[in-house]
Amino acid sequence: LHYPLRRQRQMCIRDRAKSAVVARKWAWRTCSRWKDMTPEQESTLIEQAIDAKTLSYAPYSAFRVGAAALLEDGTIVQGANIENASYGMCVKQQLALPNYIGACICAERSAIVRIKQEPRWRHQKIVAMAVNSDTETAPCTPCGICRQVLREFCTPDMPVLFPTKHWQQDAHVLALTLEELLPYSFGPSVLGK
Repeated sequence: LHYPLRRQRQMCIRDRAKSAVVARKWAWRTCSRWKDMTPEQESTLIEQAIDAKTLSYAPYSAFRVGAAALLEDGTIVQGANIENASYGMCVKQQLALPNYIGACICAERSAIVRIKQEPRWRHQKIVAMAVNSDTETAPCTPCGICRQVLREFCTPDMPVLFPTKHWQQDAHVLALTLEELLPYSFGPSVLGK
């Protein structure tokens, strides 16, 4: 009796994995032609995210992440991950991370905080964001906390671009909307804000 159920479960898992691969393939785009962003702005945004990695402070993990946010007036604001020596025990235990991983501020949140603290940018719409890291094989997508912070200050249709480490002009880039990153999200609109 257990064998058919186990086999059915395995097939279901395999089908989900295939669906995820298909879904990922359509997300790789060149110059997506987003409604609020020109192709030139898209390339500049990606370059600024790659450059923002140099602002990273990651002495414990050596995992640098840079982010760049495009505002409606064309300004690009950079952010980078900042680590510190405090070790977050619950996170380490849940994820079975090595001892050198501690609390940090992610690049995406760093950029958002800069925007919200600067009076000239505070009330501008964030049109798009790009995130880049030193990972060789796959783009670095935001953690759950960053996704929720993005949801607080950005529209669900905002594009988030994830160039790979060796991105070049006109190369494919993983491009997802915030809604695709955080489906069925809880945000200000749920609370009537």
